[in-house]
Amino acid sequence: MCWRAPEGRGWLERVAEGLAAWWITGCAATPPSAPPPSPSSSAAAVVELAEPVAAHEETAGPDSLEARLDVHAVTTESWVRRDLYTWTTPEQIEALRAGGPLLVATAATAGRATPFNRLLDEMVEQGRPGHELAAVLRDTPSLERRRYAWTSPFATVLGKGPRRYGEALIRVELEPHAVIARLRPDAEPPWSFRDGEGHEVPEAEILARPERIGAVYHLRVGAEQSIPFREYVLCNEAMVAHWSVGTPAIRERVREERRLVLDLAASPVAQASPQVLGWRAWPEWIATGPAPTPWSRWHRALAFDNERYRPGVEQLEAIAAALSDYDPTGPAIEGGQAAATSGHTSR
Repeated sequence: MCWRAPEGRGWLERVAEGLAAWWITGCAATPPSAPPPSPSSSAAAVVELAEPVAAHEETAGPDSLEARLDVHAVTTESWVRRDLYTWTTPEQIEALRAGGPLLVATAATAGRATPFNRLLDEMVEQGRPGHELAAVLRDTPSLERRRYAWTSPFATVLGKGPRRYGEALIRVELEPHAVIARLRPDAEPPWSFRDGEGHEVPEAEILARPERIGAVYHLRVGAEQSIPFREYVLCNEAMVAHWSVGTPAIRERVREERRLVLDLAASPVAQASPQVLGWRAWPEWIATGPAPTPWSRWHRALAFDNERYRPGVEQLEAIAAALSDYDPTGPAIEGGQAAATSGHTSR
């Protein structure tokens, strides 16, 4: 059966303690959303947690907390997304309103290259696997401007570092025929490609027609990462079917996500032991199969694996408060290829 919490906190505390004990005694078989052992750890210290097999005998109802979280999951098996959100400042929205481009950042913006742009440089300069496509993305003028996005506003609203990205929000919809590339530098091969319908596309075809690329799903995981993270790098404005700011649909999306986060904060999930709440998120980003625990479901929605996005009450309430700061920035505006074609571009 799917995970369902009986009333009261005592049940979850007993379950969390039991799972932790099970984990430590090594009785489990499948990797969890737990921190990987340090290189110096002995084999006896390797700890794993498996959700009981019965946890998957039923499917969560469409309105359950589990099902609402699953909608936001991005996994190693399912990472093609055409509907993305990017936080920004009201000043950047005013630039859009004045007729400026959607994609603005380059490798030289702000004087320091982003991790994505630094990775492209390293791949090209060191001749690493996948350097041919890295060079195309780095050196092709039509692909050099970026905007960084994710699938769910709540997962990036606090930012990755000490500062937030802004209180304004842009929704971006890619063309159905746009190709989304996945870049995971620790994988072999580092690149893979799918179109907007999820069909695989050969790398040779992309090298021949790089203008088909709409975004890159950039994934950085592993114990060597100070903050494991992932992002969608929008890199081709010609593959943006539609973008919008301040629409009723965006307002409702933010409201729905805030309700989800607050419901999670009020649930037994947020009352788990510090050990369980401290499980790392990134192993779930590369895991396969159904999410084994309710905490795994939360982890599969995240873009950043750091303390501020742990599923504890304090962190969840901080995320909800940040979503409350959403600023529609005045009248709604829209743009993109579809809006231009229909004559509905509003700037």
